[in-house]
Amino acid sequence: MSRLKPIKISFLIGLVAISVAGIVWITLSDFLDPWEWSTLDARLRMVENRSESSSIVLIGRDAKSEAEFGVGLWDRAAFATVIEALGEAGASVIALDFHFAGKSPPERGGTQSDAKLIQAVRSTKNVIVPLAVTVSGDSSLSTASTIPQELRDALQHGSSAPSYLRDEDSLIQTRLLSPPLTGLASSASGIGHIAASSDSDGVYRRVPSHVRLDNQIVPAFGVAVAAAYLNISRQPIPLKSGNRLQIHKNEKTSSALVNFPVDNQGRFFIRYAGRWLESPFPYFSFLDIWEAIQADRKDEIKHYMAGKIVLMMHAALSADKRRTPFETSVPGGFVHANVIQTLLNGNGLKESSKLGIGLLMTGSAVLVAFLALTLPLGTALCGIIAFTFLYLGISHVGLSSSDLVLPILPILATIAASMTISFIYIRWKNELQIQDFEKERIRLHRDILEAKELLTSQESKSERLEDDLAALRDQFEAQEEEKEVFASQIEKEKQSLAEANEQERLTRKHLGELEKELASHQLIHVHQPSLPTETLKTLQEECQELGIFTQDPTLLKCYQDLKRVAGRKTPIRILGEPGTGKELFARAAHRLSPRAQGPFVAVNMSAIPTELFESELFGHKKGSFTGAAQDRPGLYESSDNGTLFLDEIGDLPLHQQAKLLRVLQEGIFTRVGEAKPRKADVCIISATNKDVLKGIAEGWFREDLYYRLKGLEISLPPLRDRPGDLPLLAAELIGRITAEQGFRNVRLSVEAMNTIQRWPWKGNIRELQHCLETAVSLAEKGVIRPDDLRLIPQVKPEGDNQPFSPSTIPPGDPKKDDAVLLAYLRQHSFDLQATGQTLGWDRSTIMQRLKGMCFQTLVDKNGDLRATATSLAGEPGLIRLVEVKLKEYVQHLKKVTATFSTEDAARAGCRKRFKNLPDRYHDALGTLVEAFFKSETFLK
Repeated sequence: MSRLKPIKISFLIGLVAISVAGIVWITLSDFLDPWEWSTLDARLRMVENRSESSSIVLIGRDAKSEAEFGVGLWDRAAFATVIEALGEAGASVIALDFHFAGKSPPERGGTQSDAKLIQAVRSTKNVIVPLAVTVSGDSSLSTASTIPQELRDALQHGSSAPSYLRDEDSLIQTRLLSPPLTGLASSASGIGHIAASSDSDGVYRRVPSHVRLDNQIVPAFGVAVAAAYLNISRQPIPLKSGNRLQIHKNEKTSSALVNFPVDNQGRFFIRYAGRWLESPFPYFSFLDIWEAIQADRKDEIKHYMAGKIVLMMHAALSADKRRTPFETSVPGGFVHANVIQTLLNGNGLKESSKLGIGLLMTGSAVLVAFLALTLPLGTALCGIIAFTFLYLGISHVGLSSSDLVLPILPILATIAASMTISFIYIRWKNELQIQDFEKERIRLHRDILEAKELLTSQESKSERLEDDLAALRDQFEAQEEEKEVFASQIEKEKQSLAEANEQERLTRKHLGELEKELASHQLIHVHQPSLPTETLKTLQEECQELGIFTQDPTLLKCYQDLKRVAGRKTPIRILGEPGTGKELFARAAHRLSPRAQGPFVAVNMSAIPTELFESELFGHKKGSFTGAAQDRPGLYESSDNGTLFLDEIGDLPLHQQAKLLRVLQEGIFTRVGEAKPRKADVCIISATNKDVLKGIAEGWFREDLYYRLKGLEISLPPLRDRPGDLPLLAAELIGRITAEQGFRNVRLSVEAMNTIQRWPWKGNIRELQHCLETAVSLAEKGVIRPDDLRLIPQVKPEGDNQPFSPSTIPPGDPKKDDAVLLAYLRQHSFDLQATGQTLGWDRSTIMQRLKGMCFQTLVDKNGDLRATATSLAGEPGLIRLVEVKLKEYVQHLKKVTATFSTEDAARAGCRKRFKNLPDRYHDALGTLVEAFFKSETFLK
């Protein structure tokens, strides 16, 4: 796959992942937003706030002060006294976080007290007072009639009011809750709103730098205090379209320009200096200041207050408590102090723009998809995890060094969505590849079958032409007067034979190419990383608990895959040679599943008699057939809430396979003799040692049944491919055998173990078990020696230089024993030339033997061609090839027989014509000649 294609697919997956993450975020924003804010809070707690020495001093009306002055309203003359004292002490700005609304009652000093407060504010000339407003999206709630003219004038002409502000329509709309005490706003040097509102989780993280009050623009209380502290004149404080709050420095001060990031509504993040309980700002109780004034400790007050911003606030009022990223309850004045400190330090948080977030999400999604598509699974996961931690690290560094707030949960959601979609795509793509691979293998099998049939036909034609040519030569030698005629016929036959041989050569070449192509189409394996040693050890221990003794990584990986799907109802198909432990793995899957307490029913599909198949599998009703003496559940029904193991499913006859389709699809079946359908909940595990894809191509296995049984497919390696398991298996089997037979302390000698490790074990574990059972019985003095194993090397036929196939060749001499020769023919798909090469024989010898076996079997089967072909083929995939040869031999025999007028002449003539046929088949040849003369319908 080119590098360009994964990049394109990665972009597509990235776009889908962003869409999914966006939809999820929009749908669940009320739930997810607080979580995202909490990630910011966590990062802020880890980042040290780069605060310079504090310019803010807090004076709190706390519980100690209220014990002296009382709760509720105080005499405002007390505030006037403190304000004047602070002014005399040189406080740069005095910020009053007290909402002095309405007139004082007589018991609290009345109008005289109010007058003292107003006079103190006016005379001090550096007092900022708050404006109580509330956020409202309806501008009709705030009208000109609700704002006193004095307040309107103060907002328009106050020294902290901005004379120019862009994009003011985007500011938050507010309404006035209650105006300040008459005369107070006009006497103060500045006014600021206190309309801070919490986020959806109740935490105060942001404050509007300005709000709209009717047609007036009101700065935040903290902005007004900072502007006054920086000695800002009535110059513009613009909220620029680039989302930056700019406060221009005054020429008379060296204070730096405040250029502050805000959002599209003019809000900015508050950088909290710390926890309220940790006292990040110098704090004095109102009572302490009052007592210092009464004691005339002016120098002490000046020491602490000169040049400072003094914020007078509620410290004990429960209604004025706020939740911050660091604490659940702090005074509202503490929030204002942090707003002021944030502005003075110029370290406002820069929130990522929507475009920036979109680019981050896109880049993350595409990168994750690219890693998943181009790297092996384990490496891809490591890469994705590494990228995730790298991004988290970058977000932390960005916050600590550049005050940049990068999104966390949206990116993590995008990464998760991209990773999930990528792995779904990979799985879908792998399934498509496997399907294409299976279809390609089926096609190749079909092409090979067609080529073999054509080759068989051409081979038979060549054999027939060779026979005809030999007969013509005999006639040429016997009849002197017609030699010229026979010579001409001989030349024609030679030419025909040469053409047939050339066609056979080309077909054989094409067949070889197809077989090479099929061999190159091995099973597609998705790259699996090697398992860690600890994992292998754990899997080995689990396997031993289930009776599976192995340390082979391939087999342990098979067990791991089995374990993953055992909890689901996914069909499992186990492939492997006989004796590799397919039923043991099936039982393990059952024990690992939630059905472990249910039944496990194993059935050998090839062992069920054809006439009893439905009764055995689905059950029958009493009286439904002869011998049905009572109702009987079938194997499928007996497996309800459990597992049914269909062993050797590849040996199930074709006409019985269709009966499994509905029950595998829907779990519905009907007992023999009943009309009412039944249903059972059964997990299906199948096993076979046959190539069912080849069976589909050759017509002996249904394709729809193949896909019904398809789920997890595990292929168990043969014992010869895992020699490391031999000592482990041998020790375990000897222990079992000795326990069963009553022997003690039987062990393998080193020589015997070496013999076991050299043996090919075509029968796998079953052969090893039978071998050790014999060896334990023969062992002397508790030691098994090589001779006790009775492992006699199989002698190959003379000329056989080919390696033994796992297929079983019966012992015997193929020159004398038809069964042995037939096994070789089956092994080579009845290719006479290939069989001859294996045995070191010429093709003519093989042909004559096969022809004789065909004639003899045809007689034994009473002329049934299909039954004869089935008997000789031995397996469904070879029947059609045998039929081609059989029909060619029979047609040739009938053609030769038809040239004679009498049965006796035909017998004699056929014996002469088929003189190379071994003598033991001549009786069958005569029987066929007799049958052809007596009945034209002999062949069926």
